[in-house]
Amino acid sequence: MNVPLIIFILFVVAVSLFFYFKKVKTLTLAFNGIVYTKGATMNFSVDSQIQVSLVEADQFGDVEATQVAPDAPPQWSVDNPAIASIALASDGVSAVITPKGAGVVNVSVAAIFGGKALNGTGQLTLVPGAVAQIQLSFAAIPAVAPAAPAAPAAPAAPAAQ
Repeated sequence: MNVPLIIFILFVVAVSLFFYFKKVKTLTLAFNGIVYTKGATMNFSVDSQIQVSLVEADQFGDVEATQVAPDAPPQWSVDNPAIASIALASDGVSAVITPKGAGVVNVSVAAIFGGKALNGTGQLTLVPGAVAQIQLSFAAIPAVAPAAPAAPAAPAAPAAQ
């Protein structure tokens, strides 16, 4: 029996388990099912609502295979309510963003998982929607009468000496 080899294997297993359970969790957002990557541009039309959900990831941004429900409903917010509003969805975990106009809006969420507070952010660019209709308006242009010819100029008076 090779005792040093067994000790080495046990050490490797112990270190692996330590880092597996010590893994730092982060909170990432998914907009309409697309996982947000920090710094990415996510464009959505102002014509439709956007479903935003929580995605647990590790410290490297890799999505966790098993997603855990938060301890309580998360707190959602947007930084510019003039561009979009946000409300907790009926499932009690995700949210629905309702665009109000074109522009950039930052979405934030705070949630507690296993007693640990986690925060996540994402940025959306809301762009004008497709043209739905064209409206024409007409106005009458008033007729302009031609100008009368100018009267001939009077001859100049001779200069006095």
